[in-house]
Amino acid sequence: MKFRVMHNIPPGYKDSQKPDGGAGDLIIWKTLLQVGADQQKDLVFVTLDQKSDWWSQADGAALFPRYELLEEYRFCSAGHTVHLLRFSEFLAEFGALPKVVTEVQRVEDEARNASEAEDAQEDKDLELVELFLALQSEDKRLDARISDLKRHLHSALNRKGEAARTRNYLQLLKAQRAQLRAQIHNLSQKFPYLLVREEDSSTRENETNE
Repeated sequence: MKFRVMHNIPPGYKDSQKPDGGAGDLIIWKTLLQVGADQQKDLVFVTLDQKSDWWSQADGAALFPRYELLEEYRFCSAGHTVHLLRFSEFLAEFGALPKVVTEVQRVEDEARNASEAEDAQEDKDLELVELFLALQSEDKRLDARISDLKRHLHSALNRKGEAARTRNYLQLLKAQRAQLRAQIHNLSQKFPYLLVREEDSSTRENETNE
């Protein structure tokens, strides 16, 4: 899974930030490949997923399945192909009543719009978490630099010119740290979930390191 995400190999890499790391889509896809290998026939997969790790897109619209998927299925199924259809398209293909197809399309469009809004919010959340973590990392860096300068100031007290410069630089760093911590505080007050997301990120990182 990590290799596929690293190299943007579909499907699943678009969901790499989700709790399952995008494994859900990959499990589905591996199941389809196994069916293709066992049956060695063309396959119809009914899905509402319209993300770009399943579909080649233009202006945000899904046009046709990713060629990587078609090639991978062709290789596993001895030359056959896979078709991705929305449920409304599947019903239309098999002659369902037009009013039924239209109603299903309406429901699909509502579900897709809700999913796109959720994805947009997730992207915004991730950007905020990344900013929050970057600010905290910079805060730690400034803390370490301030500590170093304090030690240097102690050893430079008998050299007046150097001590004065060190004090000035120290005050500048402290002012920068204060501004940084104000930003961190404002973000955590405005978006309390950042603290939770940060803890989750730290936990996952620790588990990975272990």
